[in-house]
Amino acid sequence: MSSASAALIAGVDFSDSAVFNAAGGAYDNSAGSVDDLDAGDGVSVSGWSFANTASLAPFDNNAQMGMPNDNVSKFNGITDAATTMAPSLGSSGAAFATHSFSIIVPTGSVVNLTSVTFDWRKSTGSANVRWLAFDTSADSGLIFSEAGMIRNGFDSEVINLSGATYQGLGGTVTFNFYAGGQGSGDIDIDTIIVNGDVVPVPEPSGVALLGLGALAFLKRRRR
Repeated sequence: MSSASAALIAGVDFSDSAVFNAAGGAYDNSAGSVDDLDAGDGVSVSGWSFANTASLAPFDNNAQMGMPNDNVSKFNGITDAATTMAPSLGSSGAAFATHSFSIIVPTGSVVNLTSVTFDWRKSTGSANVRWLAFDTSADSGLIFSEAGMIRNGFDSEVINLSGATYQGLGGTVTFNFYAGGQGSGDIDIDTIIVNGDVVPVPEPSGVALLGLGALAFLKRRRR
């Protein structure tokens, strides 16, 4: 069940790419869907969920300027004069417009995350300050927070999740994006990919047998 290092676990490309949408090729944001990029690893994925006025908006024909993919979506963020600048790293994202999806790790396995990657930029208005932030359910605060690129520029982010915090995760792991700023507060975003390895957890009986075997070996050595 283990996969190659930095294997693709889940993703969203907001397009009809067959790589992401083997089941039918519908735009990911049309149904709030998230794609399971490795059906063999046993992990399942949830669709998007939203809080604090967050929502996804379909791509249009003028919002993609400068982005690497013509098909992008928008994170509709919170518009509030008190939150026009990106929230600080380590702070809570609970008060902001939250866009989330989850992976569900099967019983008997854990996931070792390596990274989350995506492309993004503020969608309209050169003067308005827009920002995007990110954390996971394994974090105690934001681990990424930046002001958006101008409309004709974009950032390709690689968020490193290879530390001990992101190893051996079971159950449900949630990935949270927070958006907002001046004006409409919306952010263009595309090609979100969760990378990592799904590995089996040894059964307790198997671990006990290994321990007994090692003990017997040591006894033989002493004799």
